[in-house]
Amino acid sequence: MIYKVFDVALELKQTSTNPPFTVIEGDTGNQLHVTVTDGGSALDLTGCRVIAVFSKPNGVSMQDNGVEDSGIEIGGTYNNEVTISLFPSSIAPGNVECELQIYSGESMEVLVTTARFNFEANRAMMNEDVLQSTNEYPLLVDLISTVEGFVDVEAARVLAEQARERNEAIRNDNEEIRNHNELERIRDEANRDNAEATRVSNENARIENENLRKGTENQRVLVENDRVTAETARVNAETARVKAEQNRATAESTRETAEQARVSAENQRVLEFAKWLAANATAETLPAGSPATVTLTEAGGAKRFTFGIPKGADGSGTGDMSKSTYDTDGDGIVDKAADAEKLGGKSPKEYQEAGDYAAPAILRTVTLGVAAWTGVEAPFQQTVSVQGATATNVKVVSPAYASVDEYAACGVKAAAEGAGTITFACTTAPENDLIVNVAILG
Repeated sequence: MIYKVFDVALELKQTSTNPPFTVIEGDTGNQLHVTVTDGGSALDLTGCRVIAVFSKPNGVSMQDNGVEDSGIEIGGTYNNEVTISLFPSSIAPGNVECELQIYSGESMEVLVTTARFNFEANRAMMNEDVLQSTNEYPLLVDLISTVEGFVDVEAARVLAEQARERNEAIRNDNEEIRNHNELERIRDEANRDNAEATRVSNENARIENENLRKGTENQRVLVENDRVTAETARVNAETARVKAEQNRATAESTRETAEQARVSAENQRVLEFAKWLAANATAETLPAGSPATVTLTEAGGAKRFTFGIPKGADGSGTGDMSKSTYDTDGDGIVDKAADAEKLGGKSPKEYQEAGDYAAPAILRTVTLGVAAWTGVEAPFQQTVSVQGATATNVKVVSPAYASVDEYAACGVKAAAEGAGTITFACTTAPENDLIVNVAILG
């Protein structure tokens, strides 16, 4: 068999320059040998569906290798060569423009269209309007005369039939294009549905994440408010403590000044009394066993004391009057005299002046057990015993260093307080025991 083969170099993305060529209408031996490249590299068409689309003066037609006897074969060393055996219905006299539609993917969902190339189609000299030549002219004249009555009718029928065939071919081509476009529409609709389902899923995930973020932010605000409240209570307590300490120091200074004045006055009084006594009193020894006496006599307007001191019984030996016995701490004051100035064994300076003072802070440590949380949904609760806690005293509650992260992440906070107890609440049940410090300020 003899074929007219036309080589065409076809780039995927840009127009290629090819030598012009011409085919004849009605020929069935025209073949287009199209080599497809992408940027100069062979485009592997393995497993692809190729449709050759022809735009011609009388309409558009196509040849599809996805159907039987399509006239399209794919081959070559790199599987990038498309051989198209042109159907007579694919061309018409005039300029013909061609492009290749290439489908790929598991379900042929991906379409790319090549650049276009052109060629010319000429009307065949031998067609339905040509009569065969003969040297039997008289016979031809007779035949023409004989059939003159029905030639026009037959010619009209032939032309009508040819027109019908052309129209039928065009209709078939258009039907194939419609079917192809319908398949494309169905695939595009399926892809749209999948994309919409993905969008809806992503939007739901976004909304869920946003709600989670808002919940976490609300919990952070609550924890921050609790921290600010605790810090305010701590500052107030510290201010009260500083003020009380200042009042105590002032009172202590006042007391020490008054005590120094009192001691000075008492020493002066004793000194004056001793001076007076030395000038206005005498002593006499009474017999042993006699009672001690004090006699006041007045002569010439002057008063005088006479102290009668009974003589002591003769002893059998001498007593120990050494300093090591009566002043054991060596402070220059007889121990018994020093004890007389103390209360409960403590000197006056060791006692705090009377007044309104804040009670000293008490530090407690409690454990929030992982299995002690109650409730089937948030907020979960747990009540622990705290010695010294009341429903009204000021407390500062904070997690121990090792529990800070999980304490904050789970949204744990002190929710209620009672006599000897604190109730904690959380938005997420912790997975570990939490250690919490409680400072009771008063």
